[in-house]
Amino acid sequence: MPLDWKEIANRARTFSKDWKHVEREDADAKSFWDEFFEVFGIKRRKVATFEKRVKKIDQKDGYIDLLWKGTLLIEHKSGGKDLVKAFKQAKDYFPGLKADEEPRYILLCDFWHFELHDLDEDLIHRFTLPELDKNLRLFYFIAGYRKQRIRVEEAINRVAVDALPDATLYHFGVMSSAMHMAWVSHVCGRLESRYRYTNQIVYNNFPWPDFPTVRPAISPVRPEPVEGLRPLRQSSGRAAQPERIVAVASVHQAQAAIETEAQAVLDARTLEVGATLADLYNPNTMPLALLKAHRALDAAVDAAYALSGGKKSWKTDAERVAFLFTRYEALTSMSATA
Repeated sequence: MPLDWKEIANRARTFSKDWKHVEREDADAKSFWDEFFEVFGIKRRKVATFEKRVKKIDQKDGYIDLLWKGTLLIEHKSGGKDLVKAFKQAKDYFPGLKADEEPRYILLCDFWHFELHDLDEDLIHRFTLPELDKNLRLFYFIAGYRKQRIRVEEAINRVAVDALPDATLYHFGVMSSAMHMAWVSHVCGRLESRYRYTNQIVYNNFPWPDFPTVRPAISPVRPEPVEGLRPLRQSSGRAAQPERIVAVASVHQAQAAIETEAQAVLDARTLEVGATLADLYNPNTMPLALLKAHRALDAAVDAAYALSGGKKSWKTDAERVAFLFTRYEALTSMSATA
């Protein structure tokens, strides 16, 4: 998993301090670039090579200072050397490269000045060594991230949008689980083939795992009676009975497990920068890391429901729904007699 940008920034500031007085290309360039890649948590030797020999445009042998095939070419000079000439020198190497070796980026450097050329976008970014920590996202491709493109989104229907104020990872985790989606598939209304999720029918009647937790309401609207379903009463806030102390401790551990796996789902999503939810959850192309994260989340949620008599694993959604309706009946019966 890529390093987070905060950690990369800390490493970049240390790197800048360590190299601020170095100027000799022949003695220090290779160490400089090895440590530069380490800023992003990458071992240079795994992706790029020094002194790649190629035939230049004049058919003479040339040596590229550093080449990451298909991604990055670095031309390094001693302090104060002309980077305009360095760029021409870098371009002279291209005729000696195969099509799949030609890089998108050319990076010129003299230890103090950096000049990054994005050949696809025809952009040039210039900054100095002390400014590296402010320009790190230019090197997203080294860190292992993808470049995000902001798309113009279609307008949404505000009437069909609900918010969950003060929601936690726990709420996100349960509502993203196979257990909740099984409930949605049987209880939710539909528009054509699309689900119409509502707070009155779907959310407010969903039987959550049976342990102390604050479940925020989507809106202050009182749940409306629905044929075949009796709305659940909210918790009265009464103190737990002493004999339940041990059970509460084990339940809290189950809630923490759900929160951990919910965060893992969000982390897996961030690896696919620029992807829409439709991209991420296309069953034919769903990223493997995201699929594994959801399976782990499902297991954590199932374990929480097991504390209320559920199974640790389920063969079908029909089994899940049958269990949830049994829980629903038990909870509404308690509400009716309270």
